[in-house]
Formats: sequence, C-alpha cells, structure tokens
Amino acid sequence: MVNDLVSVIIPIFNVENYLRKCLESVRNQSYQNLEIILVNDGSQDSSGAICDEYCKKDSRVKCIHKKNGGLSDARNAGIEVATGEYLCFIDSDDSIHKQYVEILLRSLKKYDADIAVCNFQRVQENEITFEQEIDLSEICVNALNQDESWFALYDDKLKFQYTTVWSKLYKRYIFTALHFPVGRLNEDSATAHQIIGLIGKSIYVDAVLYYYLIRTGSIMNSNIKTDDGVKAIEDRISYFMSQGKQRLLEKTYCYYATMIMGTYCSLSGDEYDELRNSLVARLGTAYKEHKYIFNKHRKLLIRLNFFLIMPNVYRFLVRFIKNNIKRIG
Repeated sequence: MVNDLVSVIIPIFNVENYLRKCLESVRNQSYQNLEIILVNDGSQDSSGAICDEYCKKDSRVKCIHKKNGGLSDARNAGIEVATGEYLCFIDSDDSIHKQYVEILLRSLKKYDADIAVCNFQRVQENEITFEQEIDLSEICVNALNQDESWFALYDDKLKFQYTTVWSKLYKRYIFTALHFPVGRLNEDSATAHQIIGLIGKSIYVDAVLYYYLIRTGSIMNSNIKTDDGVKAIEDRISYFMSQGKQRLLEKTYCYYATMIMGTYCSLSGDEYDELRNSLVARLGTAYKEHKYIFNKHRKLLIRLNFFLIMPNVYRFLVRFIKNNIKRIG
C-alpha cells in the first residue's frame, strides 16, 4: 500500500456557495494521506471564514490568507508551502471523485510516470453527481512519452484534459523549475507545453474523476476580453521553435490561426478596434512567414484567406451562423 504524502492545492476566491462541496470531496478521499492547502486569494465573501472552519476541523488542512493576486499567484503560493511528494490542483468550485487521488497515484506509480491525467465531467449548478466505486483493474490507462504528450494538446479527445492544470496528479519536482505566470488569463495554456517539457512520461487514465462546474461568474465563463489566450499560443510557438519540434510547430500554427479568428469574432465594440487590428496583423505575419504550413490544410487556408481579406465580414458570418444554430437548437 502506497503511503506517500499528496499535497492538494485549492486556490479560493469568492466561492462561498461552492467551497464546502469542494472541500468535502477532498476530505473524503479514499486515499487519506493528504496535505490540503487552501489559498484564500483575497475573497470578499465568507470563503475565508470557511477556510478557517476547515482548518480547525481537519489537521490535514493548511490555510493561507493573502491579497488578491489572481489564480496563478494563488497556485504559486500553494506550491511554496507544499511538502508532499506529489501535487494536484483543484479549482474551488469543482469537486472530485472519492477515488481521485488513489487511482491517479496508484496508476502513476504503476507506470512510473511523471503526470497522471484523468477524464472529467461537466456539471451544472445544482446538478447531483452519482458516484460509483471504480475498479482500477477495469480502467484503460494509456502511457504517452514526451512527444505524444505534446501532441495530446491538439488531440480532439485529450486536448482539454492535457491543457488544464486540474484533472492531474504531478510529481513534485516539476514545480521546482516552473511557476504559473502571474497577471495573465489562460495560464493553463501558457504552461501546459512547459510542464510536458519537464517530464519523460505521462499517463491518461480513462475514468471520470473530476467534476468541472459550469457556472456564471467563473473566469472561464466571464466576458473578460483579452488576447492572453493568443499570447499563450505565441509563447508555445517560440518554445517549439527553440526545441526544433517542426511537426508540433505546424500543429501549433494551425491552432494559433483558429484561436486568433475565434478571438476576433468574440470582440464587439469600438474599444476593441486596436486589439482586433493587432490580431489581424499578427495572423497576417504568421501566414506570410509560414505559408507552407497553412497550404497543407485546405479548409483552414480558405477560412484564413477570407478572414485576412475581410475580417469584419468573416466575423459577421460566423456570428450569423452561430445565432441561427442556437435558434434551431
């Protein structure tokens, strides 16, 4: 029986209505040797008081109360005090299966991997999740080397699981060399490729062990409009260039083009004119310098040329199609 200490880092900001459910799902893990680190990132509701309540009732819980610095800063603060041999990150409005840590830790050790990744389920507010005992011997586990792990960032089935910081168990050493970028959104996309660059092997555990809450007010569902997601992929392009990873570079440029067009279409109002113009210019430069990549992908090339010639018309058509699909649905 493994008995390694696992540090569970939970960044917290104004989630009083969801926090107890999250914390109970962690406290009630089948694997009990946990260090539960609650990072209250300047919450203005009762989240801080709930953290203190759990510190008193469970000796495994540590509380950090700090000025608001954002999700990355809160994660970094948790990493600094973590003493476990393994780390995982849980968003404070989400919850986990009672065997989350047990299954990921056992699988990680069995395959001698550096990261264990699991599947997740999107849940709505007030939706009840029904858990069943999971037999580890019946779970499909796939081992991926470093290059395969990078390619998983673009795999239709795996890209979300491999990009997010949550839904994983990590060996501690990874975060001695890496911290999350403070002051930027899309921090998961900005670090996913770097994390994989520090490992030799990952495993994908095909079991739903993480429950991802869809709610109004979360960062993922907010109306904040920035190009941080685009910048994250630009960082990834630079990274793969420095590593000489040509096939991954081609995948990333195609993803980059799709992201720029999607970001452009999401921006409404005169206040975004400068950002929209910047996005068109950046994609135009990428197309000129790496035309040979885009020429291999005919469907993307057609969209790309249309967008670069008439970006506002492209945006209108995309929105028109989406609105009509919603009406039909």
